[in-house]
Amino acid sequence: MRTIFLTLGLGLGVAACGETQTTERPRDPVVIEGVQLRPCPTSDPDHECEFDHAKASGYLADALKGDYQAQRNVSDMHTSSRAWIVARPIQGCAWRMVIMVSRPADSTMDDAGMYRIQCGDLGAADLADAKTLASGIYRRIHGTELPPLPPIA
Repeated sequence: MRTIFLTLGLGLGVAACGETQTTERPRDPVVIEGVQLRPCPTSDPDHECEFDHAKASGYLADALKGDYQAQRNVSDMHTSSRAWIVARPIQGCAWRMVIMVSRPADSTMDDAGMYRIQCGDLGAADLADAKTLASGIYRRIHGTELPPLPPIA
């Protein structure tokens, strides 16, 4: 099942017969979703689930402020195979796209590898959705358009 989290700007209005009226809505084509978490299993000996539950919302808030490590954490959580995290590969890939065009110069090659892993398996439609989402995330953080992305190789 393919889920996309985009909103559409619609002009809605009510008018008397023969009149037209439109109401403008602010246009934000992107809904940035936080990491969805399921309840922790009854056995969580290393407290990994509890840790993720405690940190997930903070990671998103920091990621939206431009924090590089928080962006990596959000991307990783969206594509995690942990039983208590709802996987959202489009969200994870979108965050990785943002990372690839805004990461610090001294970052490691791990980002390029994760970019290939998180985005390389998406189909064309999901990849296009991820790029649309990445554009909205980048615009929200940096106030400009998403720069050209490196190829997924």
